[in-house]
Amino acid sequence: MLALGGGAKAEPFAVLAFSGQDGLSVVDVGSIRRDGPTPRAFAYLVLPEKPPQRVYLEASEVEFDCARGKVRVVATTRYDIQDKPLARSADPSAWEKAAGGTPSGAMHRQVCAGVFNPDYLRGQGQDIFAFSRAMRPALSRLSD
Repeated sequence: MLALGGGAKAEPFAVLAFSGQDGLSVVDVGSIRRDGPTPRAFAYLVLPEKPPQRVYLEASEVEFDCARGKVRVVATTRYDIQDKPLARSADPSAWEKAAGGTPSGAMHRQVCAGVFNPDYLRGQGQDIFAFSRAMRPALSRLSD
């Protein structure tokens, strides 16, 4: 089961990508843990409101192999519009190459370097649920 841990606190979120179609990909800067050989962080996908949909937020714990340029999802929880968990998975995915030009590539680069551009930090003082509620209307108005 994915425990939000650091992701539930009020932290700044580094924006990695956004579109009206795919949603908003962010990493919780305050959740990064470097207590083992591979850093971990909480990443979120905030989905625009497009009824009838069930999932509005996907929270994932992500692990980074900085030396090999790889990333994998360790656990995921999907939430409905009322921030209630719908589904959980604690089965780690296979390691994948962190491809440049993708949210996972940007996340890998920034987490492994330990540096985030302050111009892309948002949501200070909000937990992920408040942040996602604030961002969904704007995402729904974006056209791709």
